Amino acid sequence: MGHHGSRYSTTEAFLEKIKPEVAIISCSLTNTYGHPSPETVERLKEAGSQVEYTMKNGAITVETDGKKIKIGRFRKD
Repeated sequence: MGHHGSRYSTTEAFLEKIKPEVAIISCSLTNTYGHPSPETVERLKEAGSQVEYTMKNGAITVETDGKKIKIGRFRKD
């Protein structure tokens, strides 16, 4: 998602257009900006997106055959 999941980076209008099944937010646990924004995460969940975070799972990979999506996580919590 846009700009580490900041408050204004991923609008409802944007989500309505793209309808993401999976949203990956790249940010650090120690960032001082409060990313990702709780408002953005809520918008993503309301849009029906599976939300993945690098701050929780480390590197995230996405594989697809054009129909199915497979998410890989470096850290398994």
